[in-house]
Amino acid sequence: MRRKQNEKNTARLEKHLKVSGRYSSGVSEDESIGAFLPLTTVPRGELVEAKLSGLSLLSLDFTGRLAKSLSANTAFTYFIRNDLGTYRYYPVTGAGSEGYFLGAEIFGRVIWSISSGVRLNFGTGAFLPALGDAAPDAAILWRTKLNVALTIYRKGAKIGAVIFYESAVLQFF
Repeated sequence: MRRKQNEKNTARLEKHLKVSGRYSSGVSEDESIGAFLPLTTVPRGELVEAKLSGLSLLSLDFTGRLAKSLSANTAFTYFIRNDLGTYRYYPVTGAGSEGYFLGAEIFGRVIWSISSGVRLNFGTGAFLPALGDAAPDAAILWRTKLNVALTIYRKGAKIGAVIFYESAVLQFF
């Protein structure tokens, strides 16, 4: 009886909503203080992949479990420059204007956990510079990603290995 109830509970729709914001200062107006550009950092965004320096990000992220081994995720991130020097021409050509709002990124993915050691992740999204004022006439950036994660571990061992393969299947800039 308990086993059937546990199986029933794991297949229900589990949801997670995350709202977040990040801020990193940039170059001062008189350029006496430069922006800190870290050598290693986790990139922000799936398409923009910006280092968090001279940027502010506002994010809304929703994840839901559709079945026991299948879940979906949708993320919306808005990028704002904190100065006009750090990201002058990034992420789109023509972003050298006086606008601070770079635009929004929308990315969705489906995650299929085939087994405890194999996971397949398929995602697609777009960066929309028209939702900002830095380069409103720039083209939309599209990207589709497919990656596979294979986890290898030995029963009873405390260490293991993860083999991760990622391939950008389709990318339009």
